[in-house]
Amino acid sequence: MQRKLNGVMFVLVAATCAEGARADLVDAFTTGSSVSGTLFASTGQVAVTGGLFDRRQVEISTYLNNPRMKSVDIAGGALSYTVTVASPWAYAVTSWSLSNGRTVDMSRLTSFSFDYSMSAGSVYYDLTVATASGSGFVFSPTAIAGSGTVQISLQDLGAQGFQLSAVDRIIFSLRQFSGAATDVAVTNFSANGVAIPAAGTYALVGLAGIAGRPRRAR
Repeated sequence: MQRKLNGVMFVLVAATCAEGARADLVDAFTTGSSVSGTLFASTGQVAVTGGLFDRRQVEISTYLNNPRMKSVDIAGGALSYTVTVASPWAYAVTSWSLSNGRTVDMSRLTSFSFDYSMSAGSVYYDLTVATASGSGFVFSPTAIAGSGTVQISLQDLGAQGFQLSAVDRIIFSLRQFSGAATDVAVTNFSANGVAIPAAGTYALVGLAGIAGRPRRAR
């Protein structure tokens, strides 16, 4: 973006945040929270920063008071799960939204992606994108194991051609743990292509003499 003020050309350029935050992160996982329980537990709505949304909630559930899903901990850029007994009955649901009924413009969205690592076994994940109009797009449960990067395209979501300019909630779930007790870490959970600059990430740079008139001698 360019602006001309008093004969001087100014160029609005994106600058790197002091925290190094990426504008396309759904959640930077730097605002800590933790939840644990024997049957059902929730963090409630937690105010978060560094991502596209400003509220996050994590819910976990196990089966018959057996703490298969021991805990979910968020800190240091990672969403971490601890499962003490592999079980199809253990699951964790993380959801993001904006306060005061606001929405996120994801009309430029190309895909979601995240990195993951597991110490053992396998797990299914699914992803739901909900819009203010009530439309919902669900990526069906898919198994992952070991470590790697997951890419979920608009075609995968079945959302191509639909209006994503007012997304009010993202829901990410892990469920059906199998094989063994395990630790799972999810990082770099991103909405690629959205690229909404965080507040304070722009700098106004003046380029004197590019379009300005010569200054009169005094």
